[in-house]
Amino acid sequence: MPTYRLGAKGPEVARIQEQLKFEGFYLGPVDGIFGGGTEAAARLFQAAKRLAIDGQVGPHTWAALFPGVPIPGPMFNSANALCRDFGLLSTHAVALMFDIKVQNGNISELVKRQIKLDFAHIDPKLSSNDAEVERLRIIANRRASATKAEWVEDVRTRKLTIANGQGTVHGNFYDLKEKYGLGLEPF
Repeated sequence: MPTYRLGAKGPEVARIQEQLKFEGFYLGPVDGIFGGGTEAAARLFQAAKRLAIDGQVGPHTWAALFPGVPIPGPMFNSANALCRDFGLLSTHAVALMFDIKVQNGNISELVKRQIKLDFAHIDPKLSSNDAEVERLRIIANRRASATKAEWVEDVRTRKLTIANGQGTVHGNFYDLKEKYGLGLEPF
């Protein structure tokens, strides 16, 4: 099971910081960096909840912070690695890569090369957020096109919903920011 500790970085750390802030234990910035302030807040939270006090967020502290929500594991870390491969920066990107890892397994080397070639055609005048969304759309479309023919449009719809931050999948409307707190903020 993963444990978040001093030096950890990413969207899950930001999520921990947000929850510790909501609970009244964290006063620092929600920056996704597990520093001394986050460690101190985790210790205070652990003491208040009568947990073992170590300043780390492992399975027991996670369960107290997020009842019923499983702690992210190796699949999440693998999704983060895919984000790094493509130079992606947002929580939307992590969500898309996680979906790819869970639903499709991976992105083949051929499709990775195609994606990177497509990236070269992105308008350099786009804002950083718009460029990020464009990269995510490219990945969504390329990964969908590489799936079995009978699933292409279903996969494309789901992945473009994540890339765009909202959309309808199987008749259900999703807004990733509103429903899950996932936006274009860095992870």
